[in-house]
Amino acid sequence: MAEPRLQRMTPEEFETWHQNQVERYEFVDGKPKLKFETWDGARMMVGATQAHILVAGNLFVALRQKLKGRACRVFAADGKIATPKGNYRYPDVAVDCGQFEPSATFLKEPRLVGEVLSKGTHWIEYDTQARGI
Repeated sequence: MAEPRLQRMTPEEFETWHQNQVERYEFVDGKPKLKFETWDGARMMVGATQAHILVAGNLFVALRQKLKGRACRVFAADGKIATPKGNYRYPDVAVDCGQFEPSATFLKEPRLVGEVLSKGTHWIEYDTQARGI
């Protein structure tokens, strides 16, 4: 397949293609986009700083404690969400209140999306709608 960021795909084509990739891609405006890639196509350093990991971890723990005993669950960086605009994103932390499906690759009912902002990620638009937990 051609360089992925240059080729438009359907969501179904993206899912099939993405299963065989080593790197993590998000699906943005009909095209694969490396999770750590700027809008002009330049690659950013892969991996997070200790500060980033600590903030995301603290958010995860705080939310998990708050939701203990409730139907909603907290997911870390690999929880994929589909946004209302049809994009697929991997936020640092997400709360999902949908039915738990062990083999599902999407969070079905995300209620909170948490992204630790930095110079490299402040531009990400999740185009989500806030809903109560």
